[in-house]
Amino acid sequence: MLRNNDRDQALPALTVNQARMLRVLVKSTMSRAGRDVTVHADHVVDSDDNEYGLDSLSRSVSDLPVKDWPGVVERHLSTMQAAMRGPDKFDVPTEDLLDRTYLRLYDAAGLPPVDWLSYGREPFPGVRELLALDLPDTVSTFNDDHVRRHGLEVLREAGLRNLRRVVPDEHTEYEGVQVLMGSVYLASTALVLDEVVQRTTGERELPNGVLVAMPFRNQLLYHVPRDESIIVSLNTMASMALNGFADEVGPITPYVYWWHDGVFQQLTKHDEDEQTIEVHVDDGFADVFHRLVP
Repeated sequence: MLRNNDRDQALPALTVNQARMLRVLVKSTMSRAGRDVTVHADHVVDSDDNEYGLDSLSRSVSDLPVKDWPGVVERHLSTMQAAMRGPDKFDVPTEDLLDRTYLRLYDAAGLPPVDWLSYGREPFPGVRELLALDLPDTVSTFNDDHVRRHGLEVLREAGLRNLRRVVPDEHTEYEGVQVLMGSVYLASTALVLDEVVQRTTGERELPNGVLVAMPFRNQLLYHVPRDESIIVSLNTMASMALNGFADEVGPITPYVYWWHDGVFQQLTKHDEDEQTIEVHVDDGFADVFHRLVP
């Protein structure tokens, strides 16, 4: 039997009862602004077919008293509406976009079911790579029309170049895991992971690859395997990734991956029924693991 304190399936940062309250609040806030919306489990759609996702908003209010929710919801929706009403930020010469274009990673399951993001690719299971335009008050995502207009290869090259300039605001170490925190693009620096590792902890050669996790947009976790300490670090990363994905704004993936020569292999899975984390030592990672852990 479903209880009000169970996690909501569409908005897992909230309980069933809290998620119901948020949807009602969003609908009433939009109505006061003169916008009738159709409410879905994880988003609302207005009469102009503009879609407003609720996942980020749900995580923003999850730790706040309910009395503070109306103000947060109103500010969030106002920002999104202002971005939609404003001039087309993409209708400028391509060279004016390049310094503000980033490759950004998203939870594939959390993206809206639309047909105008077909240019995106999955660099590793469950994660989608899209192009983002960094604006003063928000981040806008390139759609297929924007990409056709300005050129995928040119934009992607700029997106990688700008990721290389992203540096963490904080760097700590826990159980052999490097914990980097920073901007909304920090987790996406996994796409230039070898350069991040060299800049952060100095390793130029990575014969054993790198364990990496991107739980949410502002955090990157990694461990460079050298010996049997890989076991402790892998277990620590698995727990941190799962918790960060569940609790923080901008979730990307709850899993740990093994990076080697630019290719990512998923190592962990989550058994929701048993509430356990499974670690899979197979394929290319198995050779490294068994060499380091005799």
